Amino acid sequence: MIGGGSNGVEVASELLTGCERVGLATRGIRLLPGMPEAAGEAAEEYFRRHGVQVYLNTELGEGDTLPYGFEQLIRCTGMRYSAPSTFLSSDSLDPKTGQILVNHYLQVKISE
Repeated sequence: MIGGGSNGVEVASELLTGCERVGLATRGIRLLPGMPEAAGEAAEEYFRRHGVQVYLNTELGEGDTLPYGFEQLIRCTGMRYSAPSTFLSSDSLDPKTGQILVNHYLQVKISE
């Protein structure tokens, strides 16, 4: 599993019921970076108690081979956009991550 955000954490927890071995890699310094730090700590502790191998500060690119002896890889890193399109202006994209910016109603941000 790649991605320590809410999607990666949720999918990894679901895989615990049917997989022999589950690992979770994130390029960040903790799980659930968009939530309070205590939430990330609780998720990491839960995974470690249930035998999930958690790899922090781990960057894996598209062409990288499967790390740590895992047989399958699931990417849960979210969508990344590299350039504005007819549907998204540059104001709607985070220039660093390529993610779509939304307001507190989950509406795409647009320039005014």
